[in-house]
Amino acid sequence: LAAIREEMASLGLEQKLYEVPSPRGVDVHCSVSFDYGNKKELWLSANYDTFEFFPSGNNNGSGVVALALLANQLKRTSLPVNVRIFYFYASLDPALGDGRRDTDFKPGSELLVHHLMDTDIEFIDLYAGLIAVQAVGKGNLCVFQTSGRHNQNTSRLNSALRAYGQSARTPVELKENSPLADHVSFLKEGLEGTVIARYSESAWHKFQTRTDDLTNVSVRDVNDTMSFIYGFLTTFKAEAT
Repeated sequence: LAAIREEMASLGLEQKLYEVPSPRGVDVHCSVSFDYGNKKELWLSANYDTFEFFPSGNNNGSGVVALALLANQLKRTSLPVNVRIFYFYASLDPALGDGRRDTDFKPGSELLVHHLMDTDIEFIDLYAGLIAVQAVGKGNLCVFQTSGRHNQNTSRLNSALRAYGQSARTPVELKENSPLADHVSFLKEGLEGTVIARYSESAWHKFQTRTDDLTNVSVRDVNDTMSFIYGFLTTFKAEAT
């Protein structure tokens, strides 16, 4: 988080911190907003926590870097939709490292959504959806019909991402199912959301291991992800979601 905050400060961007009580103590999330005078705001997110002391270069260091690069672009442009970037904490269930799942685990994004609904419910009037940028370090761009077992991703966001990809000659494959990501916390509350990723079978097998380091990340793919999302934002029609 300190590195993210330092980078945002170097860009001259005002940050908002959310300190949310959790079973872990206090989860700290950071956001930066870009107001272009529009009626709707699209959210983009990455999680900055890592699994134990593993490097997590691709999952999800690549998402954090892609959004930091994007922030540098967003501060000097004008778009048809306002944008908020969120850096979430506590997305990874520690029990997964032992090959199991903690059924009581509450991701930080889920607790944050509840906090916002209790303290700042007006955000829903502006909210145009959330796109989680997850593991974009290597492979081809893709979106997913579902995440986890029962969470149906927002088809309109998926369609908009794929339509832009077609126009930009950057194919975005529609896959059946992805692992859980922070957008699921929003889906559970009836809010629109989806996840964009890059899929490489060999790269994904390294997630939450010591081999998910910089060798599992393509700098070009991360930069191309930033450029893709920026181009998508320039064409995004909030009223279509």
